[in-house]
Amino acid sequence: MARPIRVEFENAFYHVTSRGIERRSIFLDRNDRNRFLFYLRENMQRYNIIMFAYVVMKTHYHLFIKTLSPNLSRFMHDINTSYTVYFNKRRNRVGPLLQGRYKSIIVDSDIYMLELSRYIHLNPVRARIVVRAEEYMWSSYRVYLGKDEDQWIDTSWAKEKFGRRWRARYREYVQQDVTIENPFDGLKAGFILGSDSFVDEIKSKLDSRHIDREIPASKKLTGLTLDKVIKETCKYFQVDRSDIIKRSRGFLPRKVALFLVRKLTQASIGEIALVFGIEYPAVSKAVRRIHNEIERNEEMDRIINDLESKCLCL
Repeated sequence: MARPIRVEFENAFYHVTSRGIERRSIFLDRNDRNRFLFYLRENMQRYNIIMFAYVVMKTHYHLFIKTLSPNLSRFMHDINTSYTVYFNKRRNRVGPLLQGRYKSIIVDSDIYMLELSRYIHLNPVRARIVVRAEEYMWSSYRVYLGKDEDQWIDTSWAKEKFGRRWRARYREYVQQDVTIENPFDGLKAGFILGSDSFVDEIKSKLDSRHIDREIPASKKLTGLTLDKVIKETCKYFQVDRSDIIKRSRGFLPRKVALFLVRKLTQASIGEIALVFGIEYPAVSKAVRRIHNEIERNEEMDRIINDLESKCLCL
């Protein structure tokens, strides 16, 4: 399964979601939800995060936040790790609780602030848990209506947007159409929600400091080609291209090049098979075999990460 791209920078707006493994329930009672919100507030203070909207459902949660520093990954890691440890200890279980890594989308707040907050607050209504959004206790919507007092929710943008009687006007906006289309249908490159100019701005921030190098979606933005990766691998190992192309499958530079070509470029399996002189099905088998070796071998993992960084800095 493709992992979502991570781009971190100052004053970035994100929609973040994480759900239970195999879509299982991860919030079973009031205590679970309260503990999760405790970890959320605690780490918001630690990492200087601004929260605009949230909802905690039974199998997943949504957050709409702003990071004042480029620290989204650390913030989310601490929240999810803390909650998983709590959940497992409370229920005497072991193993992962959440389905892989969290998913994050960079948001153009100038366009999607209202729409995204409404989408989050209407989650319980669309799931038919409640008839009206304010009946649900585990979201930030009641704060906007003045029914709850949570100082850690930033509603100042709504006040500025709607002016006088802003609470009533925000409620009217949310309730005007509970069957709204999913705003994420407009995603670009799988992780950006915004205008074309906003997408260009985000692309300009994609460098070796911000990009998660394990993400297939990043292939569309790095511009790496099969030939570039092979050339950089030759340089790294001080071997000729013919060595990588023609040597046996156990030859380390060949294994590394094949793995990174599949991981970092948009080259098709057929193209890779042709260049490396192997059968079409052998490409996927080779990638899986190398991936397993990386997990077992720390030196192999170090080489892959080192060379990957060099390729992405080209």
